[in-house]
Amino acid sequence: MITLKGGFEKFPSSKITELIDNIKGIVYVRVSTHDQSEKYSLDSQVDLCVELGKKKYQYTDDEFIVLIEAGEMGDNPNRPALNYAIELLEKGVGKKLFLLHPDRLSRYLNLQTQVSERVWNAGCDLEFVEIDLDPNNPESMLMFNIQGSIAQYNKAKILANSKRGRISKARKGQMSGLRRIYGYNFDKENDVLVVNEEEKEVFLDMVEMLLYKNMSCSRIAEELSLRNINAPNSDKWYQASVTRILQNESYTGNFYYGKTEVVQKNGKKKQVPKPKDEWILIKIPPLISYQTHLEIKEKIKQHTTRKSGRPSENYLLKNLAKCGRCGGACGGGIISKTSKGIIRYYACTNKNTRSYKVGTGEKENRCKGRNWRVDEVDEFVWNYILAWLKNPEQIIEEIFQENGDSEKIEAAKSKVKKLKESKDEQEKERKNYIKLFGSGMIRDEEELSEYLKPIDDKINYIEADIEIYQNIIDSYNMENDKKSRIADYLKSLKHAIISDDIVQSKKIEIVEMLVHRVLLHEDNTIEIVTKFSPTEEEYLYDLKHGNPNHRQTYGGSTSRFSAYFSWISI
Repeated sequence: MITLKGGFEKFPSSKITELIDNIKGIVYVRVSTHDQSEKYSLDSQVDLCVELGKKKYQYTDDEFIVLIEAGEMGDNPNRPALNYAIELLEKGVGKKLFLLHPDRLSRYLNLQTQVSERVWNAGCDLEFVEIDLDPNNPESMLMFNIQGSIAQYNKAKILANSKRGRISKARKGQMSGLRRIYGYNFDKENDVLVVNEEEKEVFLDMVEMLLYKNMSCSRIAEELSLRNINAPNSDKWYQASVTRILQNESYTGNFYYGKTEVVQKNGKKKQVPKPKDEWILIKIPPLISYQTHLEIKEKIKQHTTRKSGRPSENYLLKNLAKCGRCGGACGGGIISKTSKGIIRYYACTNKNTRSYKVGTGEKENRCKGRNWRVDEVDEFVWNYILAWLKNPEQIIEEIFQENGDSEKIEAAKSKVKKLKESKDEQEKERKNYIKLFGSGMIRDEEELSEYLKPIDDKINYIEADIEIYQNIIDSYNMENDKKSRIADYLKSLKHAIISDDIVQSKKIEIVEMLVHRVLLHEDNTIEIVTKFSPTEEEYLYDLKHGNPNHRQTYGGSTSRFSAYFSWISI
């Protein structure tokens, strides 16, 4: 049994051929942050799905691929494991997709319909542990769609009720549970914050150290650790923690509920700010005055301005260089003066994130990696990109290697046509009932409403489906147009880069367009991950010995081009 979980690697083409002959069933399991009950645990889902395949079809363990999706919402159409499961089915790997229940597939009716059709169009079957589904049986399909509607309704209802309850509490001056605020304890019985006297004294000492002893937040963190004062949620005092605590307006006695809200788009959660007039004020015991709060913010601003680094606008790999040791971003600004002039370096930003161990004051940096000379790194990366740009045909060929877009567009157009025909039929039926009402065959408006409601519901569902398929058509058209513009742009670059005096800003633009990231490793190698990858390889360069070498990548070219299209803007 092959199990893929989290940031899994896609199978190479050579492996796909082998899997087509050996794999018969694909198991897809999922939990979200709202679904952690024993019933939907990942292990139990896998066991039940595999058991179904063994009993019903006599499959063996080595005839399954298991794809695990943890922490993804059921209304998210961009779930990596689900999308890959369907992709494998469409390539001929497996004939059946096993799931515990339809709500593991989706909790949004329209998405459930789309995913199901993709599985069936691939000539494969959907198999659920908890319900029997026969796509050729009208009653079975009716129950399948009703279940999808109920799942969507239940989720929306739970979210709405939870939100309404939290707002109601806030308007009464009560808390609904929140991230801990240093200096306060949460009184669960009364749903309010009460002062933690011990932490209050520590907070006031922090204020005094900042305002009257002119100590930086880093120095305050060190002092607290030397005093053996417990840090919030860890055994280390962080510079960032001190800064966050001191800048919190809640210590003035004004805690605002609803400053931000979590919104979902395509199943992904995102925290967005709300207008100030929608905030709900909850009064809590104050520890400082509002004037002191303003003085704190101004003092921290002065320290930050004084220590700010040099701008890195002219660095070729701005926002692209990553530390090969810890994965942190590598920024510019570190310099050294030598007899030959100033040397600039890329340095991991985590090296500046300081913490101090409680009790000893021992300073620790999140990263202890080396720095990298900007001139060496930039020169190699640019020369590497330059070699590609002198012969862009390979890149262009890779961009257009995925075919079938026209067929998908035509299939979507055909679906839209059928949906519009179905909508016309429903509207004709609606008009007939209105005529019957006008002729007196239907007695009153209440009886008319009973006849029209199911028709109107059907029309609304059809219109929603039409919008989805039209969006698919528009998306493919836009992508094809973007591909053409990218190809034209790359061809124009072939002539532009012949010039040796190309300006730095143009180099930065080109590198951002073509490079996904550059990892700077401890062992004197630079690892370039491009947004194009005709040979599905990563390129490494040994600075110490000047030897280029290759190794197999852990991601395919398709996913890179997906990232590529989202970056480019011509």
